[in-house]
Amino acid sequence: MNHVNLTPSQRQTLTQYLSIVQSSDTQEALAILESTHWNLETALISHYETTPHANDRLNLISNSTSSQRNAVNDNVPSQAEASTFPGGFPGMSSSNIEREAINPAANNTTRSFSDVIQRYLPFLSSIDITSNIRNSDFATLETQSKVIYIIQWIIYVPVLITYQVSSILFVILVKCFPIIRRLAQNRLGRKSEPTGLNPVQTANEFISSFQRYYDRTGELDWFEGGYSNALYVAKRDARFLLCYLHSAEHDDADEFVKEILLNEQFKLLLKEHNVLLWAGDVEKSEGYQASNALEIMKYPSLVLLSLKTSTQETPSGTTTSSPKLSVVSRIQGLIPTEKVIRRLKTQIDKLQPTLITIRTERQQAELSRMIRQQQDQAYQESLAKDQARETAKQEELLKQQRKKGWLEWKLSQMKPECTTPGQFSRIAVRLPSGARIQRCFSKNEETLEDIYTWVELNLQELIAGNEPLQAIDSNVSGPAGSIEYQFGFNLNSIMPRVKIDCDATVPIGQCNGVSPNGNLVVEMLYQ
Repeated sequence: MNHVNLTPSQRQTLTQYLSIVQSSDTQEALAILESTHWNLETALISHYETTPHANDRLNLISNSTSSQRNAVNDNVPSQAEASTFPGGFPGMSSSNIEREAINPAANNTTRSFSDVIQRYLPFLSSIDITSNIRNSDFATLETQSKVIYIIQWIIYVPVLITYQVSSILFVILVKCFPIIRRLAQNRLGRKSEPTGLNPVQTANEFISSFQRYYDRTGELDWFEGGYSNALYVAKRDARFLLCYLHSAEHDDADEFVKEILLNEQFKLLLKEHNVLLWAGDVEKSEGYQASNALEIMKYPSLVLLSLKTSTQETPSGTTTSSPKLSVVSRIQGLIPTEKVIRRLKTQIDKLQPTLITIRTERQQAELSRMIRQQQDQAYQESLAKDQARETAKQEELLKQQRKKGWLEWKLSQMKPECTTPGQFSRIAVRLPSGARIQRCFSKNEETLEDIYTWVELNLQELIAGNEPLQAIDSNVSGPAGSIEYQFGFNLNSIMPRVKIDCDATVPIGQCNGVSPNGNLVVEMLYQ
């Protein structure tokens, strides 16, 4: 059969079949539809080759709906209307037809389960609760089903009522107290805020943002640090601390900044009294913690802190407590600029003398401490000098004792004056005092050091010329350990002027300046 000669109902069935099986072979589709007498369900079964059980099930569905299908086919809509329902049935798509045709048993099982859910679990249904079960349906339920249904309602109704009442109360509280919503938002913001941020970095970010949007000239001198650092600086320097708590979500934030913070009188007041200005964003953890510590309930806010002292009468007299940083003024929300300046100026003028007194006392205490430190330092330096002087004196005394012991030992070891003709050198020495001494030294047995030792003994007045001035102890032992005696003079020959070295290894006979005879003069090194 040519598809041109088809009736409108057959053409519609062909279109539905081709769309479901997703095929463009019209001749094959016409052959299958003609063999099934233009029954769409039977044609689909023939196409998909389902199991015999599925075929039997679908035949039952087809027979039960054949009369309805014929009625629909007799009233097939026009081509324009048919385009509205691609599957050919209002409210039924091609995918639904395919699903019902392929597995009707599973579809019926799903429908029966849905009916059970609708009947026994009313709170899962989107339909009105009163329409879930009619009285006639409830009466037909089994006793066990009735018990289950009643238990569900006993559990469901209180929960539903509690939820509805709680929701209504929360909405009322949020409307009446906006602070609850802001606190919840701030808490959520703190949870999402990354941890480990540096307070200095947070302060710099706020200052940069503030100067970019409000104060491009940077006239406000913000403290670049955290809240705890600002408290420490205010205590240390005895300064007023003004904390500004900013909330970008508040409607009055922009107007508060422009009308108050950027006011010329306000900036002049801060500059005249050297007020430390710190700011915190309540959406950040630093600002939120400062807000809680300062007990702020409305934003934006200004809080003035200052050191205060308190007096107390005691049996021993009036005592003054140590200065403590306290809140002296809170300005919460947008109020007239003149009122803000007046309140701040009143507290500043009231507490300024206290801060001046505290600073003066601290300066005096610091000055006293520095004076004591300088005195202690001078005492320690003087003590160190005295100790060094005493140590040097002891060392010098020990050195002199060792020198004297060495000279006494050399005196005891000094050989007699040589008188063997041709074996001695006659040495004459002029002392610094002008005296002239003379001695004959063995050319081969005595060295140049012996000449220096002889002159040193005369200078130290242990001998006069060659005669000892005190008894010589022959049992004097040599100095413990090695000692290098430092002579404080040089011996020079007169003509020509040549220095005679002090050498313990050179015999006198080998030195031209003193052999066979020598005329020397003493040149002192240390005057």
